[in-house]
Amino acid sequence: MKYFKFLILLIAVKAIVLADVDTLTCVDTTKSAYYMYVYFLNSEEKAGARLAFSTDGINWLKYNDGNAVITPLIGDEGLARDPNIYYDSVNSIFRMVWTCDWLGNEIGYATTKDLVHWSTPQAIHIGSSIPDIEDCWAPEIFYDDIQNKYMIYWSVFVSGVGQRTYYTLTSDFSTFTDPVKFFDPGYTVIDATLFKVADGKYYMFFKDERETSANLKAKNIHYVVGKTPQGGVPDGYTADSVATNWSAVSSAITKIGMEGPTAIKIGDEYRVYFDPFNEYTSTYRMVKSTDLKTWSQGEVLNTIGGNFLYNHGSISMIPRKYVMHLLYNQALDTGMTTDTTVTYPLGKRNVGCGTGVGLAFIPPIGYKIAASRRRRKKILSVKK
Repeated sequence: MKYFKFLILLIAVKAIVLADVDTLTCVDTTKSAYYMYVYFLNSEEKAGARLAFSTDGINWLKYNDGNAVITPLIGDEGLARDPNIYYDSVNSIFRMVWTCDWLGNEIGYATTKDLVHWSTPQAIHIGSSIPDIEDCWAPEIFYDDIQNKYMIYWSVFVSGVGQRTYYTLTSDFSTFTDPVKFFDPGYTVIDATLFKVADGKYYMFFKDERETSANLKAKNIHYVVGKTPQGGVPDGYTADSVATNWSAVSSAITKIGMEGPTAIKIGDEYRVYFDPFNEYTSTYRMVKSTDLKTWSQGEVLNTIGGNFLYNHGSISMIPRKYVMHLLYNQALDTGMTTDTTVTYPLGKRNVGCGTGVGLAFIPPIGYKIAASRRRRKKILSVKK
């Protein structure tokens, strides 16, 4: 009877733990790679970039309780909007760029080896040579594996012209080629993001920034296809009538009122995540496709306590060791897994879901009770 009560107690404790932890948003420690989302919040655009992690791209765990991991401290306005992180696997370093001012010719740049300790943020004046430039928004880093150089592309507002997309190349993030306009469909566009599907096939998703009216359904996400990161129409595609170095602009793949696209392939699905900028509480934040032609609404994104809500950011895949380091304090050079609860920086606690969610809390309790029973039996046997 005592053992039955003990079993009931363990089941009850496990139920409490499961309810408290929210099993949907734990990190599966058995995975070899993870998805990271870096983002900002419009309501705190000067606070800095935030991180979240997932093993399926649907259920997310916010790092540091959703608080910023780096404060910008550069630019006249000190903004930290539209963050993008590129993992440089050759040098084992993360490189982040972001919008640091509403107006100006610079972007923010910083690096880190562990996503905890960051270099001093600096301003890169990549748009200084563009005539009549007014701003540099939504920069992203992409590795050009054809030229073996890093490519930074971003949205530029040119007086009398509107928003267009420019890029520059660099090998060391110290010297940069002169900026070149590489996407101009003849109307204002922002928030370009590149995604390599295969050799010779690069998709560029972007936001049609024209004002929406009765006859024009803009402010939504489209794409074009190029055979290099800078364009060039692939075989079998028709060139756009204006942006002739790219395929014809696709139909909209999202509803009206979306911006900040970021793309990735998870399993057999291509997914494009985005920011419903005028409806922060909206759960419409992702579309998916298996053929890059037919797109449908994706799943609602979750996190502990509700939906995963964010403003313009980017998704990427990163090696497992960095997530284990952040969430479980494991050294970056170890390959061990964990199924125990560990305090990670800034006091948050997590559970390794892939090794038995909730059970990490239970063994210590069980061992203590069992040990107590053994000690009591031993004492009684001695007395006898």
